[in-house]
Amino acid sequence: MNRKTSVIWDYFTVIESDKAKCGFYKTVLKFNQSSTTNLLRHIKSKHPTTDLSKRSRPNFDVEENNPDDPSSNNGNLSASTSSNSGVVSTSTSNRDRSPLLRRQPSSSICPQQCQISNYFSKPITASKRQLIDQQTCYMLAHSLNLIVQSSLDQIKETRVKVKSIVEYFKRSTLATEKLNQMQEQLGYSPVHTLIQDVVTRWNSTFHMFQRFFELKSPILSSLADLNYDVSLTSDDWQIISKSCNILKQFEEITFEMSSEKGVTISKTILFTQALINFCNKLMTQHQTIPCIDSFIHKLTEETNKIFGQLEKDML
Repeated sequence: MNRKTSVIWDYFTVIESDKAKCGFYKTVLKFNQSSTTNLLRHIKSKHPTTDLSKRSRPNFDVEENNPDDPSSNNGNLSASTSSNSGVVSTSTSNRDRSPLLRRQPSSSICPQQCQISNYFSKPITASKRQLIDQQTCYMLAHSLNLIVQSSLDQIKETRVKVKSIVEYFKRSTLATEKLNQMQEQLGYSPVHTLIQDVVTRWNSTFHMFQRFFELKSPILSSLADLNYDVSLTSDDWQIISKSCNILKQFEEITFEMSSEKGVTISKTILFTQALINFCNKLMTQHQTIPCIDSFIHKLTEETNKIFGQLEKDML
């Protein structure tokens, strides 16, 4: 067989004529005899810290002499077994090798053992370290989205009411004009429009609640003039207000992790620890509205479950 000169063969083992197995996750991928693009794409996407700049050593096929294979005829490691005593003796040159290799029986050493050293840790470049930090930040931002989305179900009734009112103003030109007139009459400057939430982004619900509460007086006046049949109770307005105060902390941290280029893993640990402390503090406060109490309990539970062991896992 011909020698494979590409650096990719330091991390893959050929198992069939068109298939190779990844040395990290044992994933089997197809490849073309004249191209290893598919294998390179796998390493770059799944193992971004892998150094593909150069090969650490030539990668020989099994048929060639392997310096780590006791069955090889290489002079550096010759083994002879006495037919009388059954004791394995090695040459003097083998004394320089690792004691672990000297203790291994010849039948247990893999013919491709020389590739083990290819998986030793290598220095991580600054660009790859930055890539790891960015991927960690994206992961934490996604986790925050899951935490808050699951917790918002506790105030679903109020959320649905607010969303239906916002949709009404978005659909009706007459309602929009009435809301703008009310803002001008009550001295709101500049005139704002309502914000509709998006299912995939929890902070859109925060912005919807925040804008809705800011325009409370113009909205109530407009709905009264338009005879709109959906009404909000005093408890609904308290839920909107308290939810904004709670979610504001999550919004600030999400914004920092999503927009700042210099966020590192250590900084994300500080962010998540601040969220845990904030939620635990909320648990000690008495809430008069059952929905808000359930919302805080769910938020605290999910935050501690996902971020509680983050520092230990990263270190």
